[in-house]
Amino acid sequence: MTAPCLILTALATSGLRPNTDQPLELGLLAVDRRTFEMVDLLTIVMHADPSSFLVSLDPFVADMHAGNGLLEDLVEALPAKYASFDDAARAAASAGCDFIEANGATGECRSPLICFGVDFTHRWLKTRFSGLPGQFFGELDMTTVLRVQGRQRPKGTGRAEDTLMQLHETLKGLRP
Repeated sequence: MTAPCLILTALATSGLRPNTDQPLELGLLAVDRRTFEMVDLLTIVMHADPSSFLVSLDPFVADMHAGNGLLEDLVEALPAKYASFDDAARAAASAGCDFIEANGATGECRSPLICFGVDFTHRWLKTRFSGLPGQFFGELDMTTVLRVQGRQRPKGTGRAEDTLMQLHETLKGLRP
């Protein structure tokens, strides 16, 4: 049997509070456990009506997501594919579980939750992406790993795919 993949995770959100802010994009990257080579990538933009939060969006978050194209992607998708961000998150969670299963990181060889900021990501997964947290076993916070090594986390752009590429580079940099 081939070794299952490690699954790296990234989220883009409209703020820091999963109970009141909106998930905007979910990303999952499967990498080979031995070589850390990329195997598969899934990014899902939450195509729900953004007008519900655009007017109250924090200016910092608005600037970041306007600069990286995420807000444009959300607005261009109108009419929205989903009635709400919760509906979009449920569909994304289902697609995420399928992605993890397809890449073999399930059963007794589940992948740890690997991301920048495990507390943040885990809180969002638990609140908005039901089903996904149970796919992971343990956790690896790459921000903490970098801090221990005396390195800084790369400055992100707020898009899930960009964050996944940064995570991937960080993970590859840990190889002896």
